[in-house]
Amino acid sequence: MIPFLKNLLKKKIQLFFSYIFRINEKIIILEKINLNKGSLLIKSLLTKDTKNINDYEVSIFSQWGEDGIIQYLIHKLKIEKDGIFVEFGVDDYIESNTRYLLFKNNWNGLVIDSNKDNINKIKNSYYFWKYNLDAQCHFITINNINKIISLYLKGRKLDLLSIDLDGNDYWILKCLNLNIFKPKILICEYNSILGKKISITVPYKEDFNRNENQKYSKVYYGASIKALVNLADSKGYLFLGSNSNGNNLFFVDKLYKKKFNKVSFFNGYKKNKFKEIAHGNYNAIKNSLSNKKFYDTDACKIIKLNLDKI
Repeated sequence: MIPFLKNLLKKKIQLFFSYIFRINEKIIILEKINLNKGSLLIKSLLTKDTKNINDYEVSIFSQWGEDGIIQYLIHKLKIEKDGIFVEFGVDDYIESNTRYLLFKNNWNGLVIDSNKDNINKIKNSYYFWKYNLDAQCHFITINNINKIISLYLKGRKLDLLSIDLDGNDYWILKCLNLNIFKPKILICEYNSILGKKISITVPYKEDFNRNENQKYSKVYYGASIKALVNLADSKGYLFLGSNSNGNNLFFVDKLYKKKFNKVSFFNGYKKNKFKEIAHGNYNAIKNSLSNKKFYDTDACKIIKLNLDKI
């Protein structure tokens, strides 16, 4: 009886792993199809004679058109092949700003997330061994990020940096040694519900958690477009605009300003189209920020938000 049960269990395990293998094969095939279709679409878009980044939006692995915008930028900068990227806040890397660069352009890169399970999932993925990708688990703070990037780069220059932390984005950007790392392209998440009139960010809190004590859709996080554009400008970066969905800002080093059109933060602003905002009670969501504490980057002080100003 026992040998029979052992053989039965062995067959069940074999069937299970065979099933998992077939699912992985289908995922790989589907991703290859999407990669090829997306590549053809992006190639056709790059023939356009426009400097509006929104005209190049295509999503293959990115969430909201970032893949196409990035391809436009690296095409203009002539760095299609063998570039170096760093992206943090990648979750499990299924959707990201740099995965297409890895697959299509064979770039080298470092991805960072604070969740160990996410990093393990990346390291156990079918593609991890194929590419020069480093995946590290860190909770990013102003005290560790420069060291993390420096140890990875080992004196090399950075081509693209993507920041998506859902919280301390402004403070991390402020502390980054961009004069040393020299990314040609900078991408940073912003909170469009904070409007385009005032320059504010959530106060720095080392263990900031966007999901903490949020009654309405986790909207207390990050910084306004004005705060981030002004900060990036002071660090030598030209603002090119936001993706149409209103969550990511795009910049290039001012060394390349002749290749692009400068956009003001006022004209570059896009209202966020996330499901929790588009399908929710926008006024209730906005009102949830009333009297929340923010840091005014112009006045250099903590304020309570006045909704009439956003």
